[in-house]
Amino acid sequence: MCFVDAKVKVECCNRKTGEVVYKREGYTDSTGQYKIAVSEAHLDEICDAVIVKSSQPECAQMSPGRERARVILTNFNGIASNTRYANAMGFMAEETEAGCAEIMKLYQEEDE
Repeated sequence: MCFVDAKVKVECCNRKTGEVVYKREGYTDSTGQYKIAVSEAHLDEICDAVIVKSSQPECAQMSPGRERARVILTNFNGIASNTRYANAMGFMAEETEAGCAEIMKLYQEEDE
């Protein structure tokens, strides 16, 4: 799994200037999940979860378009829970897993 012990961060930027105004880092666990506690609201900021670095050299290349995920970090938006979930992010392995070609072929057949 390419997302074990990967370095991740939450980064918030000023909505008008784009300047980074908040950053907090963490690491993924053995399942590739992470938790980063953010105690303050970031109402007027654009916040993203971002992958920073893989712990595995054979999986160091970030998947294009999957290196960041938008998160809403405020309680003033109607969401009752304090827990937020980011979309999946990830790295690409240098070598293709055995059986991957067959699975991709199945997906292509379903699309036709």
